[in-house]
Amino acid sequence: MWTKNVSLTKTVAFQADLETVRQVIMQTWEYPQFIDSISSAKVIAKDDERNEVTFYANLIVPVQYTVITKKIAADRITFQQKSGFFASLDGGWKFTEQDDHIEGDYEVNLKVPMIASKKIVKQLMNINFPRMLDNFQTEVHRRYGLQNA
Repeated sequence: MWTKNVSLTKTVAFQADLETVRQVIMQTWEYPQFIDSISSAKVIAKDDERNEVTFYANLIVPVQYTVITKKIAADRITFQQKSGFFASLDGGWKFTEQDDHIEGDYEVNLKVPMIASKKIVKQLMNINFPRMLDNFQTEVHRRYGLQNA
């Protein structure tokens, strides 16, 4: 099957502590509560260091994919598709503590099946991924504010 390689990197500033940032990102089963392109999530397995979740998302068309997310160090989280829509999907977060915030360097690499239209790729890169990163930032700030109110 022909595929198209797509990559995105972006740094996100979180006004929170590292633990709150890690919790929001590692609790993947909660993504449908704050990432609007993900309609639901089904937990396959989870613990403090690793989880496996099947996501049901709307990327112009409904898609399903299962991702394994791992905390591999205090400052690093990785994810990799186990099965699903994408020919491959992997990436992660690298965190750096600054004086007044946490910087999260996000990277995603995916291979999109050629049956996926250019419209889907364009939506992923220009709408879904940037909006998802904004959703992470908003959720981290919401949770951190609740903890420190």
